[in-house]
Amino acid sequence: MYSSLKATKSIVDNHIKDLSPFKFSYFLGQSSTYLSVEDVQYFMFEAKKTPESSVIYENLTKSMAGLLLIYPKRPDYRDASLVILTKNGIDIDHNEFARTAKPIIAAKFSKENLFCMRSNILTSETDQIKILEAIGFEKEVHMKEHVYYDLKYVDAFAYTLFGKNL
Repeated sequence: MYSSLKATKSIVDNHIKDLSPFKFSYFLGQSSTYLSVEDVQYFMFEAKKTPESSVIYENLTKSMAGLLLIYPKRPDYRDASLVILTKNGIDIDHNEFARTAKPIIAAKFSKENLFCMRSNILTSETDQIKILEAIGFEKEVHMKEHVYYDLKYVDAFAYTLFGKNL
């Protein structure tokens, strides 16, 4: 069973000592698939556009299993970006993660009157793909050799969730 909390710097700081590198499900330029603790902190709190995020963690151990990051709606559009980071080396219950994430996503749709939410993901990120599909995201595009990673070009998927499908 997973639980969620509104992410604040203090909540993440409390967990930061327990973080191993996270898998990164959303590519930006030439970023690495694996993020260090410092990268996660930068990504959440020091990036130009701080996401409105929620921490997803395992109840039994109280350690972070993953992060759900939802960015603010783009100006002049009715869409937003979603990123899922999952912790390496733990077994993720994809359906439970999705059940926890869905009300957070639905609230964002309602609050900002969104038409859709998008997520771009490397094809190798199977945990994130399973979570997105369990939430209801649809794979729209397979982008061949779209991201330069580990000295080669790799494939990525574009996923979209439409408000009418929530």
